[in-house]
Amino acid sequence: MPLLRLSRSASSMPLAAGERALADYRVKVQEKFSAARAQSEQEAEGLRAQLREQELTAKMNLSEAVAAAERERDEARAKLTSELAVRDSREEQAKAAHELELAQAKRVSDELIRYKDEEIERLKDMKVRLSTKMVGESLEQHCETEFNRLRMTAFLTRTSRRITMRPRAPRATLSSASATRAATRSFRLCSR
Repeated sequence: MPLLRLSRSASSMPLAAGERALADYRVKVQEKFSAARAQSEQEAEGLRAQLREQELTAKMNLSEAVAAAERERDEARAKLTSELAVRDSREEQAKAAHELELAQAKRVSDELIRYKDEEIERLKDMKVRLSTKMVGESLEQHCETEFNRLRMTAFLTRTSRRITMRPRAPRATLSSASATRAATRSFRLCSR
């Protein structure tokens, strides 16, 4: 408020009373200003305390949220790691089972091939042995051996002379008809 200045020519009394009133007014204004200032400082400090409390609460909430998120992340990571380990072990088991199956199938097929090869060799050998020529020749040899054995005992003389026999030359090839005739002839000779 503007201060009024009074001139010196007026009486000192009213001037002193005015100055006193002015001084009292200044003191009251100063007190009101100090009280308002103290009240505003108190309100400001209360607001600052509230703000600090809200910041602290917000920080605590944020740290709790971060901790919860980290815990969820760690749980998800652990779950993913265990699922990956389970998947890898299943893949390894499937791979090992597949390799075992392949090895077993290869072993079975190798055994089957070996068996088939042996069967083919056995059939080839049997075919060779059972061919007409072979049957005829073996029958002819048998009959000739029997004939020669019996002839040696049949023509022995009193003098023990040794009979030498000439071995017969083998025939080159025989047709099935001639082999059958030769076998029949030899058989007839053997049976006499």
